[in-house]
Amino acid sequence: ASLISKNVTTNNFQDIAQEKASYCREKAKVKNTEKSTKNWMTKFEEFRANTGYLVSLIDLNNNILV
Repeated sequence: ASLISKNVTTNNFQDIAQEKASYCREKAKVKNTEKSTKNWMTKFEEFRANTGYLVSLIDLNNNILV
C-alpha cells in the first residue's frame, strides 16, 4: 500500500510542478509582443503575395531565399 501512495504522491507532485511551469510560461508571454508578431507575419505574408514570392513565411528557412 505504501508503494501505491508513494506513486500517487510522486505523480501529484509532478502534476503540480507541471501546472506551475505552464503557469509561469504563460505569464512570461508579453501579450503586445504576441500581437505585434502576428501583425508582422500578416503584413509580411501580404507583401510576399503582392510581390510574387512563392515561399511563405512559415516555409522560409533559408536566408539565401530572403
